[in-house]
Amino acid sequence: MAWINQAGLAGFHDWRLPTIEEALSLLRGEKGEHGSYIHPCFSFKQGYIYTADRRKPGGYWFVDFRQAKVYWASGTMAGGFARLCRSSD
Repeated sequence: MAWINQAGLAGFHDWRLPTIEEALSLLRGEKGEHGSYIHPCFSFKQGYIYTADRRKPGGYWFVDFRQAKVYWASGTMAGGFARLCRSSD
């Protein structure tokens, strides 16, 4: 993500991964037409996203929009999706 901030994506240099709570705020209470709980203003093609939260002793937390659940993955983020956000001031 450092390269995104160095490049100044959309003119900003403070992009980050969302927290679990922020990622969960994208969910809605029922499945949409594409079988996902993500709010319809977001793409359903990202079935899950990694968050900034880390699991101890190791691993990464992610939010699964198809099941409306939080999971963790051990090891490194070899692949997957991210939805960047910025802190509002």
